[in-house]
Amino acid sequence: MPKSVAKVLELLTQWHIHDIFYAALLSPYKDNDIHGPNYVPPPRDLVDGEEEQEVEAVTISSPELQNTPELQNAS
Repeated sequence: MPKSVAKVLELLTQWHIHDIFYAALLSPYKDNDIHGPNYVPPPRDLVDGEEEQEVEAVTISSPELQNTPELQNAS
């Protein structure tokens, strides 16, 4: 089966550019220092001078840990 010569990219709806590109003109992404960092994580929250992180979810994969009193009281 031949590869398609055109690629349709999933772009943000705010981007008002054509979303179909000729496949031969596309190349894999390579990180470089020319344009600076692509993503700079936001600074961490400080609470009483210490970094604080918010936990979205706790997943337990060990059956021994599922029966600990701390986890039973947390639910």
